[in-house]
Amino acid sequence: MTRAIFILPELLTVARSELRDLQLPALSRLLSFAVQDTDPDFCPEQMLMRQLGYPVPAATALPVAQVCWQQEFQTAAPSACVCADPVHMLADTDHARLLDAHALQLTDDEAGALMAALNQHFAADNLQFVRAASGGWYAHGRDAAVLATLPTKVLVGRNVASFLPEGDASATWRRFTTEMQMLLFNHDVNQQRAAAGLLPVNALWLWGGAAMPTATTQQGVRVYADDPFSRGLAQLSQADVQHVSAFRVDDATAMVVDHGAVDALLYEDLDAWRTWLSALESRYFVPALAAWRRGELKEILIHVGNHRRFTIAGGGWRRWLRRRKSLAHFVNPQFAEPEVG
Repeated sequence: MTRAIFILPELLTVARSELRDLQLPALSRLLSFAVQDTDPDFCPEQMLMRQLGYPVPAATALPVAQVCWQQEFQTAAPSACVCADPVHMLADTDHARLLDAHALQLTDDEAGALMAALNQHFAADNLQFVRAASGGWYAHGRDAAVLATLPTKVLVGRNVASFLPEGDASATWRRFTTEMQMLLFNHDVNQQRAAAGLLPVNALWLWGGAAMPTATTQQGVRVYADDPFSRGLAQLSQADVQHVSAFRVDDATAMVVDHGAVDALLYEDLDAWRTWLSALESRYFVPALAAWRRGELKEILIHVGNHRRFTIAGGGWRRWLRRRKSLAHFVNPQFAEPEVG
């Protein structure tokens, strides 16, 4: 027997009314059998690091750029690199609300032109920008390992004034950030986007610049994920790596990381969230429930974000006597507040 671990951020961060007409008997049954407790981790990167045996850093000190670079470019990451996500800061009277690449929908030509301008401007500072095939932006050449800053997705829709980069190098990086904003504001790409009624890229959000972690060894573990960080960390750990569509229950410990709900909920695309959740029922929950009933899974963990997780362990007749609860019983429409430090 083995385990199945599902990291499904924002799985249940909806109003009860959004569950209308959704038929999810396997998920409802699993949650009815589960014990709910407090998840010690705030973001999916922390959750996966813990499950793969790594020391878990604060959300402001994640090694995302190093791990993703190695995965995306199939080469060792520079010793100093950081995620440099293009964003739009929507200014209001007393705050700036962050919108990320999902809202921008940059074309390859637009991204290339902006990146060329950034590289020209910051060449004297030994700061270079590159873009991966996935669309991820990175900066390298200046140490960002001590720069304390939260992941972009954590801050979408929030006032970022309280979450600006901190740390020993923050003064230099804040200067860079100001120069980036000035350059981007005046760039032809953004002038054209604004004239067309599109959101301009008026800032870069820098994060994830911590040092590469020392690798663990996780043989007998299979990680199902599509995002670069999860796949990169799994490969670093010598785990088997598969795409989420290949999920199955066998003699390996299965870890699933599926971010499909995040953008849908952050940008209030509830139809997309409902489509995603319906797909999860047949992809994950039906086979997991069947395997648990057969005794092939000794434990199922479901991380749903917002510091909540559900554990289904063991069997026994007492569990089978539990009254089935509707899925509405388990939802929580509130996003957790970002954690600094």
